[in-house]
Amino acid sequence: MKDAKMLQLFQNEIGQIIGRRLPCSENNKETRALFEHVKSVVHTDTGGEEQFVVSDNANAVRSMVSDVFGAGVGVHQDLFHVVQRFTEKVKDKTEKKLLAKRLHDSIYDVDGCLRSPAQMSERIKEAVGSVSSRHLNCSDHEWMGTLNNNLEQIK
Repeated sequence: MKDAKMLQLFQNEIGQIIGRRLPCSENNKETRALFEHVKSVVHTDTGGEEQFVVSDNANAVRSMVSDVFGAGVGVHQDLFHVVQRFTEKVKDKTEKKLLAKRLHDSIYDVDGCLRSPAQMSERIKEAVGSVSSRHLNCSDHEWMGTLNNNLEQIK
């Protein structure tokens, strides 16, 4: 148990855990094993209803998810890591906290429900655009790359 690096959970559409794993490393071999384990209970023919895997590193698992489940299952970045990927590039502590709050408010409405992807994208652009480049510990090019990459994950 103390060798575990992370907890992986696989939930169905109503939040029931249908698979779990405590991998000892962050390699894709153990993640693939979890996907293969739950593949038989994941229904990829949903009549057009979208199914997706939420991951802390969506780009790293996208092709694996496609290999295991086929084109019927997409991959999205988890929202905690969307916020983290921006705030880790801000050097000013006050500005970092303000950005985290703005991003949270961009993602969730006042009732704590997710905003629509269109609303979320617009609000995230505004929040990210509000940060002065003097508060960043990365280039403007990298900052905009982070924005564009995360906007792709929201669609």
